[in-house]
Amino acid sequence: MRRLDGLNIFDQTHDFFALHLVTGAHAFRLLYPFAGKWRDEIFSLGILAGYAAVGAPDFSTSQAEPHEHADDSVTEAMTTLPRKVRSDDDHDIKLAYSAMSQAKHYEDPAYIEAASRYLDR
Repeated sequence: MRRLDGLNIFDQTHDFFALHLVTGAHAFRLLYPFAGKWRDEIFSLGILAGYAAVGAPDFSTSQAEPHEHADDSVTEAMTTLPRKVRSDDDHDIKLAYSAMSQAKHYEDPAYIEAASRYLDR
């Protein structure tokens, strides 16, 4: 599985279940050192199960593409994303937090951009 597969599935579908692929990938990244020998296989199966659960959509046209190099756009986007959360829905809050954390870790604004598209709905 590529790093952005879960994000791409979510970005293409905006499916509630697919949102958990983003927040789950963030949690998995944090727990990766403790996940054991089969951690990569477990992660891949988790993403695959989530993909199947949302109906196996075509996500090849997703707008969430990795950026070659990060610039100040990650930091700038991180300051604007929390303002897009317009409710106290814990899923929106977790999505924003996970997207900001992943964007910062990978220095890639693709996470912020996909979360912004969802929160602007």
